[in-house]
Amino acid sequence: MPTWLIIVCVVLYMAILFGIAWQRDQEATKPGFTQSPIIYALAIAVYCTSWTFFGAVGTAASSGWDYLPIYLGPALVFLLLPGLLRRIGNVVEREGVTSLSDFLASRYGKSRAIGAIVAIGAVVGSLPYIALQLKSVGMSVQAMTKPVGEIPTQSGAEPVLITAIGLALFAILFGARHADLTRRNAGLMRVLAFEAIIKIVALIAVAALSLSLIGSASIERVPRVADVFPADFSARFITITLLSMAAIICLPRQFHVGFIERRGDRDASIARWVFPIYMLLTSIVVIPITIAGAGGLPGSIPADLYVLELPLLNDQSWLALLVFLGGFSAATGMVIVATIALSNMVTNELIVPAFMRSGNLSNISGDAGARILSIRRIVIVSIILLAYGYFRIGGSSEALAQIGLLSFAAAAQFAPALLGAVYWRGAKQAGAVWGLSLGLIAWAYTLFIPAIVGHEVMMTAVPVWLDPHALFGLSFGDSLVHGVIWR
Repeated sequence: MPTWLIIVCVVLYMAILFGIAWQRDQEATKPGFTQSPIIYALAIAVYCTSWTFFGAVGTAASSGWDYLPIYLGPALVFLLLPGLLRRIGNVVEREGVTSLSDFLASRYGKSRAIGAIVAIGAVVGSLPYIALQLKSVGMSVQAMTKPVGEIPTQSGAEPVLITAIGLALFAILFGARHADLTRRNAGLMRVLAFEAIIKIVALIAVAALSLSLIGSASIERVPRVADVFPADFSARFITITLLSMAAIICLPRQFHVGFIERRGDRDASIARWVFPIYMLLTSIVVIPITIAGAGGLPGSIPADLYVLELPLLNDQSWLALLVFLGGFSAATGMVIVATIALSNMVTNELIVPAFMRSGNLSNISGDAGARILSIRRIVIVSIILLAYGYFRIGGSSEALAQIGLLSFAAAAQFAPALLGAVYWRGAKQAGAVWGLSLGLIAWAYTLFIPAIVGHEVMMTAVPVWLDPHALFGLSFGDSLVHGVIWR
């Protein structure tokens, strides 16, 4: 497909998104405005990033049912723990909470230390995940523009840099237009709901194509479901399920959409059923796509690109374009909301307190709202450029392959403190500070640093008993399981 056509489609698509956001924001200023709970429920599907849009099939092709916990965990939270979601939402609404760090800091005696630790941990944990979105956009562009059947190579730095700059501008225009952080963003929520529909429609369409190929003579060797998805549920399966349960609450973007943008108990009641249904549909379509890709595509094609390559190799250019836009939506939605949430946390918990401690509060005086808004925009750009830097460091290796789970593990550090803040009246500030600090240090040592520099490189610099994958001689057979247990 010509590059110019893809560029035109992306520009038109983003123009449509801007139009949707602008119209919705105008409607929100009118008296009596109400937002449909369906919009809220679909917007929560920003959880489904390009990692799940493309990577679920890749995980299914290589590890069978290991893809399923990513969807199972959040569905279990919404179905089995509605009381927890309602209590957090009510606190956020009652106290005017603006972010996850603000929530935890306020529940532990308005602790600046806790707010700062959570903000730093959230940024470090999110950078690899944002880098993954940048990489996926670059790979999908390459897959669309290469000759049909040609093996895609590693996405270049230049297209990814252009994508990063564009996403920074989109994040600023979508979510950093108002200084008031308690003001709900109706336009952004409508855009996220629209993107959720594009994502699921694209996946269902590819699943339908896959079923038609499986049922026809187009695929000579159709793998058995039991061969592709063996009934083997390991400790890794349980670990990923638990991480996903924590992620749907503790990821900065999910906390922002799920609680900051919530408009009452009715939103939560509708989302309790709509969101699990969305997760169910997303998980089901992975099965036929994986089987059709494994049986009908050349073995040289990465499984992560089955969703795109199936339409391309079967002369379904229109469907391939829809899938590309679905993956683009998955990536941009995540980056936009994540950078908005992170910029709020960094500005409120790190930058403004630093001005106050230094006695330079006058530097942001005058039109304080405009100046803080400018700071948030600078932070958004900085976060995306840092993610691009991470891509440059790890993008040429396999370091990004499990980066989604790496970020999930980072977000899970906040779960104990969050549950303690909601249910344990005797929870102490000091305990939360030490728990968060030690947990993030353990996560960084056992998961984050090995992903950047490589396990082998680390082993040349540390004694055997400090092996990040077998700390103190204890190994659990899987680096993720090991890291989660230690942190």
